[in-house]
Amino acid sequence: MRKFLPVLGLLILILSCKSRQVQPDVFPDRQLIFGSGGGITGAVTTYALLEDGYLYVQKSRTDSFELVKKVGKSQARTLIQKAETLGIPGMELNVPGNMYYFVRYKSPDQQGNVVWGDFATKVKPEIQAFYTELTTLTQITE
Repeated sequence: MRKFLPVLGLLILILSCKSRQVQPDVFPDRQLIFGSGGGITGAVTTYALLEDGYLYVQKSRTDSFELVKKVGKSQARTLIQKAETLGIPGMELNVPGNMYYFVRYKSPDQQGNVVWGDFATKVKPEIQAFYTELTTLTQITE
């Protein structure tokens, strides 16, 4: 029994040091939400990149986000700052088409939403390029 107590104590210490993942819907800091949807099925795929570097996905008809992977905190913060530089916080553009794409910015004190896809309305090329940059994060490398 005496040998078991130090092992148990060490196990508890190790488990308490494990970082916890916070779901996007309750994440308190800045985050980028992006994805696409529409078409015949109306399916929507939503990704959430949190400032701590965790990337989540939510597919149509599901309520929860699933962890995709963790990118570096510095990379996540750089992308969030790029969204700020592009002016996405405070921006409101909602011109979806049959197929649409979106980038949302959320922070405790600001929000912004850009939705595009309508052929008659063009979004800035910088925002399209930013969306492409974000979608490259979703590719899983093994």
